[in-house]
Amino acid sequence: MKSCNRQVAPPPAGSLRTKPLNASRSLRLAVAATAVLAILFLSNGVTASSSRIVPAEIAVKTILSGLEWPVAIDFAPDGRLFYGELLTGRVRILSGGALLETPFYAFEDAVFFGERGLLGLALHPAFETDPWVYVYYTYNDATDGRDYNRIARVWANGDVGEFHEVILDRIPGALNHNGGVIGFGPDGMLYALVGDTEDPANAQNLSSQSGKVLRMTPEGAVPSDNPFSEVGGADPYVFTFGHRNMFGLAHHPVTSQLYVTENGPFCNDEVNLLVPGANYVRDSAGTAGEHESGRAGGYLPGVPV
Repeated sequence: MKSCNRQVAPPPAGSLRTKPLNASRSLRLAVAATAVLAILFLSNGVTASSSRIVPAEIAVKTILSGLEWPVAIDFAPDGRLFYGELLTGRVRILSGGALLETPFYAFEDAVFFGERGLLGLALHPAFETDPWVYVYYTYNDATDGRDYNRIARVWANGDVGEFHEVILDRIPGALNHNGGVIGFGPDGMLYALVGDTEDPANAQNLSSQSGKVLRMTPEGAVPSDNPFSEVGGADPYVFTFGHRNMFGLAHHPVTSQLYVTENGPFCNDEVNLLVPGANYVRDSAGTAGEHESGRAGGYLPGVPV
């Protein structure tokens, strides 16, 4: 087994969502997610200054246990907690510390096993007036028998989802390395983290969505300022490329810069600052080399994380 000696700075404050690597890791993460649902209550909140974030005292309290594979969560402005169940395709709601009996919504066509399933969830940033719940999940296309991922959004009517619409379909899928984390950035755009679908060469292929961070409007359109929107042969949704498999997305509360966590292989995990159009150098050999701007593995010295 390889050993790691390098130190990795902690990720910025924000929502860090994690996806399973294999069955045993899935179990650990499900337990961890249940612990996350034992929500951190801040006694005095978190204070942001121009130079640093000062955490207050933290107390951990279990509010609910025995949940079924919770892997992605987000909070509504009224305090309700929405979460996705990895192995059922259902979205559930915790309200007032209790799990509502009726699921909010279920994606009956979701497929499971390996790193497939309901992998990501995010609420519209203006949820009070635009109550959309966004989900990233894996499905099997009966026309060609292949696995794909898609991003759909569900219209919320109180605690029930009325209908859903697909905003981005046929994202490449595989048994593993599907990515799946989604979240809105400070710019109001939706970001989706897509793994290399078990083929490292995909990460360097700009015509493929595998091994990429994708960026889109809340309706699923391509923003005009995406770095490859006018590059011939490139997928216009691509924001950054050269990724292996990303499990976390957060923005810096002061600078609004976006960061992702990149998984492995072995101990080579990373926290990467996202730079539009940047290459994080996952290549056909499956190795991570020097970032094109000179930062190893995408880490930029001197930038706080």
